[in-house]
Amino acid sequence: MTTLPFLVNDPELRMEFLSRSLPEAIETLDGDTPPVWGKMTAQHMVEHLAWILDLSTGREKTNCDLPEVKQATFKPWLYDDRPFPREIRNPRLPLTPGPLKYATLREAKGTFREALDQFIRDTKVNSQYKETHPVFGSLSMDEWERFHFKHSFGHLVQFRLAEYPLEA
Repeated sequence: MTTLPFLVNDPELRMEFLSRSLPEAIETLDGDTPPVWGKMTAQHMVEHLAWILDLSTGREKTNCDLPEVKQATFKPWLYDDRPFPREIRNPRLPLTPGPLKYATLREAKGTFREALDQFIRDTKVNSQYKETHPVFGSLSMDEWERFHFKHSFGHLVQFRLAEYPLEA
């Protein structure tokens, strides 16, 4: 397990994490690795990360049913160094993970990598781009990058692929 820096307001660190640390960690993930918490299998987690990346680039679509006032109360969390809460629920996802989308973890990892690469390309091309998150509402690319950093980091911790630094 690797201890990684967790500084959401450092754009270079976020991009280093997304472009190098995250894909390297996912590549080492074994399909039999149990989670520290939660009901997702390793493959469910990889498919979940690919889905949320696709939301951020518009390849998948969702809506946010929360009032804008409520969305606004959640957004400051994107700017602080508090880790992603364990067992937090996305209103767009079932309580129990559904069937797997791909036949193998290898295939899921390939789809994840394609989605991640697309997001990284999109952040370089159009920083003003916005897409809808099911809880936060409309997010800019910078806000999506912050979200992916915190969200993905939390899932790496969930599967013992990373740990938060002591001060996190």
